[in-house]
Amino acid sequence: MNENCINIKTKKSDPAYKYERGRIKDLFFQFITKQSDPVSIWKTPDVLNTKFSLKEQIDLLFQSVCLDANKAACSEFKCQSVENLLGNKFNSLSTNKNYRNLFAEFIQNNYSLKDHQTINILNDGSEYCSIENWFGIIEHNKLVYFCVVSKDITKYKWIKQNIEPHLFETDQILDSMLTGFILINADGQLIRANPAYCEMTGYSEEELRKMKINDLEVKISSDRSSSQAKKIGKYSSARFEAKHKHKDGHLLEVDINMVFVKFKGNSFIAGFIKDVTEHKNYERVLQQEKNKAQNYLDIAGVIILALDKNGTVILINQKGSEILGYKQNKIIGKNWFNTFLPATFKNEVRNVINKIMNNEIEPYQNYINPILTRDGDEKLIAWHNALLKDEQGNIIGLLSSGEDITLRKKYEDQLKTHRDTLKNLVRERTKELEESNRKLKKKSDDLETFNKVMLDRELRIVEMKKEVNALCMKFGLEIKYPPLWDK
Repeated sequence: MNENCINIKTKKSDPAYKYERGRIKDLFFQFITKQSDPVSIWKTPDVLNTKFSLKEQIDLLFQSVCLDANKAACSEFKCQSVENLLGNKFNSLSTNKNYRNLFAEFIQNNYSLKDHQTINILNDGSEYCSIENWFGIIEHNKLVYFCVVSKDITKYKWIKQNIEPHLFETDQILDSMLTGFILINADGQLIRANPAYCEMTGYSEEELRKMKINDLEVKISSDRSSSQAKKIGKYSSARFEAKHKHKDGHLLEVDINMVFVKFKGNSFIAGFIKDVTEHKNYERVLQQEKNKAQNYLDIAGVIILALDKNGTVILINQKGSEILGYKQNKIIGKNWFNTFLPATFKNEVRNVINKIMNNEIEPYQNYINPILTRDGDEKLIAWHNALLKDEQGNIIGLLSSGEDITLRKKYEDQLKTHRDTLKNLVRERTKELEESNRKLKKKSDDLETFNKVMLDRELRIVEMKKEVNALCMKFGLEIKYPPLWDK
């Protein structure tokens, strides 16, 4: 019987072996490489025939030679590499009697075996629990190859026997929790998931038990992953945020509390998981609106300031930060009156603000007071104030917009000085003009008086000449003053 099998010692040079392996590569390459579970392809002895008895057929199947396998199959058969597995006969890898039962069922079911759960003892004495799916390749009514696909459930069986009986007592609690719960073994395999986590991810618990945590969790940076592992190792617990994949492909943002536990010498991690996707979306929208509002505040050309009832700064914009000379985080939380007002104005401004806060007076629409900058300079600010109220209408603070009018005030003062100087100059010039006018009028009056006197004198002389001429004519004398003026 052995003479009809491939010679193991010459497997790499045997033409028959090379030919058969080439065929298998062509037929099953994609199937083998894509499987994460152990997969191996076996070439049956050429003499295998249905005419043989069941026992003889089983003996022949044990003589089948491995033509191809994936890396996972190496672990199943305790081989260091695929190369070490290839060319070996089945019976050289395992003599477990359970395989005889599997071969018997395989033959009796027309070379097919589906979801057969079995416990096998390998040659090194280790126990291997698996779900077996075998199928044969028939050519010319004869079994030529058969493919073995095994699902390792060794750890699952151990959990089933050792962990699940103890979980029964807490199942009702876990199942009623609104928070998701998962239990992970040291290899990252999920061994328990409550209904809340199943609903969260869209998977059934059965589907989740076939997965590892890496299948669900979106990869994060190695530094962050290392940091999380250190936290769990140091404190036996850790809390962090992560992203898990939903069955339909979308990502869930989750808040995770991980607790490290040991049970019967085995390590586990229990995770309590809360879906915070919606909360995170709200946070992002809120942050966007906050950033938008902050941008509006920052592009405003005036100080925007909010105080609570104690006078503590709870908000200030970029313009206010620039004028005061401090970073915003150095201003917020400080008492406005004690930190940013000149000593001479502290009490006055505090009293006014307190009266506004206590609703004793209406908020000033234009209140001017100086503030103190980081450099010790004073800036004059014109404030417009409005009360901040809670939902019940209670006053909780003051919102103010302040315009820096320091330069404007300086220019106004300079303009006033110039105006006053000009007024004084005008006043002095007016006085000079009035004095000049007075003197000119006096001169005019004096001249007019002089002219009048001189005119009267000339008129009297003319009259006297007329009288002399009249006397000359009366006495027959020659006229003394010819009447030239009559001309």
